[in-house]
Amino acid sequence: MSTPKDEVISATLVLAGSKKVENILVRRKRAPRWENLTIPFFAYNLSLGDIVECHPDEEGIGLFVEKVLRKSGNRTVRVGFAVDGYLDHPEGLKLKKYLRAHGLRFEIFKPALIAINVPPDFDYDVLASRLNAIHRSASIEWEDGDPQPARNLDGGRARRRKHA
Repeated sequence: MSTPKDEVISATLVLAGSKKVENILVRRKRAPRWENLTIPFFAYNLSLGDIVECHPDEEGIGLFVEKVLRKSGNRTVRVGFAVDGYLDHPEGLKLKKYLRAHGLRFEIFKPALIAINVPPDFDYDVLASRLNAIHRSASIEWEDGDPQPARNLDGGRARRRKHA
């Protein structure tokens, strides 16, 4: 599989302990290193900006994520809405407005799931407090998808990227 340096492609990540997969966008850095450009909805111990090792499948047409080589320091938080209207519920709309106002990147998996990137310079506890303050009529659940930003996909230790 030959791709130019900076080309963005979709890579398949097999989720730990299951036969399910998640596709993430990656940008080639230097083979076999790729930068994750996606805020994951289902994968644990993976965040936006992490450097991952990818290899092609047997036919050389697909790309699979093998492991995290270097952590970005970002964290991933996921919020699910189980109420009529899902993310269009008033509390969902307020949350999206809050995230935009605070410069937090997020991605939506319609109709009910939002994945939030929490950069290292943002106070995680402030976001957690905001999520805990969402009115229970919104029927939300939230989780930290990368609770230990120094851990790899398999839970092993990962190197951390140095920020300039």
